[in-house]
Amino acid sequence: MSKKIFNTTFEVSMRLLILLDVFKTSLDEEKILYIDFFTIYSSNYGFSPVNLNGFSDFMINEFTSQRLLIQKSMKELVLLGLIKVEGSKDGFLYKINNNGALLCESMTSEYAEQYKKYALLVKDKVSNMTISELKKFAKSKEVEFKNAAY
Repeated sequence: MSKKIFNTTFEVSMRLLILLDVFKTSLDEEKILYIDFFTIYSSNYGFSPVNLNGFSDFMINEFTSQRLLIQKSMKELVLLGLIKVEGSKDGFLYKINNNGALLCESMTSEYAEQYKKYALLVKDKVSNMTISELKKFAKSKEVEFKNAAY
């Protein structure tokens, strides 16, 4: 049994469920990856005063490992019947269902509340962006991180 408590499939699944509840629309895995990352590191991306997961010199490296965790988490959420998957011409889209929304209502921890608050801030800025625009935005901020003195 794993003793890891951070960045587990369970933790990421709960974050993604909140994210899908906030967005209330179907999203593909790539957009979910970027939006979740913008939410947990919302200060670095200019959305909030602090990052939910703190500041890290290795934040960009974490992005790569998050991709696999998000894939596993999305699969888990589908198998648990908390989100639905839809086929589209571009691949799969994910959307929260009633069971997932009910579970989100029961999440009242400080972290869950902050994640929801920051996800709403991110939504206001990126909900109409295409995946290429999200990537361009992320890349522009990455340049700022490299030039910043922490």
